[in-house]
Amino acid sequence: MPEDARNSSKFAAALKEFFGLLIKQAKVASKRKLSPEASKQLNRLLGKIQREITSRRALTGMNEAVTSETFNPDDHKVIGYLVHEMELFKTISKDSKDGSAVSTGKSIKDSVEKLVKLPKWLKKLLGVLNELLSIVQGGA
Repeated sequence: MPEDARNSSKFAAALKEFFGLLIKQAKVASKRKLSPEASKQLNRLLGKIQREITSRRALTGMNEAVTSETFNPDDHKVIGYLVHEMELFKTISKDSKDGSAVSTGKSIKDSVEKLVKLPKWLKKLLGVLNELLSIVQGGA
């Protein structure tokens, strides 16, 4: 199996796990930083976004972005590094019981957005997630 194919399949699996962990961290942080009602509302919305981001459609779109003919073959090494970043976040989030890993996860999410040409609908969805993460980080 060529390196770029291995990286793209690892990428899709790492993305699914990463977004699940990031949203879990955001939910934990919202309980700590927001009022109970605001946290409840935010967590419902985060759950909906998590289902969309980890859906087959989204993961297929992200995977196609890194395997398309327009994707620079030299960038496959960078995708491998991004997978390692997401794996590192797994370790960081295990150590964070209070949701403090949200800012680290947000940085990795930003890297995904910068390095991968995502479908427009998915870019917009990640934009909404970005704003929700900012709410969690800012608190009320």
